[in-house]
Amino acid sequence: MQKQAHFLVLIGCVMSYSLTALAFYATDNVPTIDILSIARSSSSEFSQQDFYQRKNTQSLYLSGFDTRREELLRVWMQPIQSSPERYVFYGKQHNFRLIVDYVSRHIEFELLKSDANNRLADISGYLLPESIGDWNYRFLLRHGLITLFSLSEGVIEQQKAIKPAILFAEIDSHREQQLSAVDRNLLLSRHNKQSTQRKIEANIKERKRRLAMQLNDTQVSKYEAIQRHKVVFPPYFWSREYALYLDHFRFHADLTNVELGFLLAISQVETGFNPVSKYAGAAYGIMQVSPHSAGLIVSELVFRRATLPTADALYVAAVNIFYGTNYLSALVNTTFSDIKDRDSRLLCAVTAYKIGLDQLLKVFEHPQGDIEGFNRKINMLSRKQVFRQLVRDLPYKEAQQFVIRVMAATKAMRLDPPLK
Repeated sequence: MQKQAHFLVLIGCVMSYSLTALAFYATDNVPTIDILSIARSSSSEFSQQDFYQRKNTQSLYLSGFDTRREELLRVWMQPIQSSPERYVFYGKQHNFRLIVDYVSRHIEFELLKSDANNRLADISGYLLPESIGDWNYRFLLRHGLITLFSLSEGVIEQQKAIKPAILFAEIDSHREQQLSAVDRNLLLSRHNKQSTQRKIEANIKERKRRLAMQLNDTQVSKYEAIQRHKVVFPPYFWSREYALYLDHFRFHADLTNVELGFLLAISQVETGFNPVSKYAGAAYGIMQVSPHSAGLIVSELVFRRATLPTADALYVAAVNIFYGTNYLSALVNTTFSDIKDRDSRLLCAVTAYKIGLDQLLKVFEHPQGDIEGFNRKINMLSRKQVFRQLVRDLPYKEAQQFVIRVMAATKAMRLDPPLK
């Protein structure tokens, strides 16, 4: 019953918006790509087959992450992989890597070397399309990073000893991503959520056991040293990244009346504007859209039927932005429309987007389903009080950091708004 009530609350909130949206999409204002056709043709009625397909996708990601870590441990003392806080890619031989740290705003190139006494190598020969792939190569060119790294003063350091705590923390981060995905899944009953959460905890325990075995079996790397080059984010780094998708963001911001900078901030923090991002949670693409929450609600809003977008569709940036922005519009302009303060409204929307409406209401110790009463409660608090309570009481550390970073990025977008 709680699942049905939660679902009906959200659907009730968005239906008043749906006729306007449908009328707009019927005009000639849709961007070049036919978003609705792709979204409609690639969505399907929910079934057990859909459930197992998505479950298998998630399992493949996690097993692939662990397998890759085992491969990297043969040469790297710290086998860093991509996460919401950073983007990492390795050369095909795993002998060098590039780390784009979204939090510290630094980009590092690291090259393994057999001897710390060796001279600095010319790194430009490593940063080629055949070594790193076309997408990564275009990323380097877009920001002039090949030149920046070549001009930077590199250093050669000894490889630092393995820090197991960092590797175990990655698994803990996956745990939070998986649990938050369960929290925001509108198709699971309370019983099924609890059962799924128990399975996740058991899987996390097993993955940690296997990691401990991997660390015990790890051989000493033949590479004693690392050549490191580190540069700060070039000017206009983020604007060059979102410029690839700005027309779609702007189109949907205008249509849905959601602040453009807020939409860009969410995508920046979720994926760094990477349209094919994959993490442990059951969400996909540039805005990390969850088929079982955003996908389901927007399908009801636009298509008037309970369908779920496929992963392949959500890896198309334009389609992903369509789902993500329309879901945020439902939250900002209907679910939380009675919240008077703009930033308090955005804080509630971004939290519900990340971990689901139920968890948001729990943070403020408010009964499930009573959105009207919840909005009144938020109106009695200042935006600082809302922010502090979310950061203090959200159940997942990653969600806390997500809220902090999104609001900071939104503020930065307001100070330096996207160009027309």
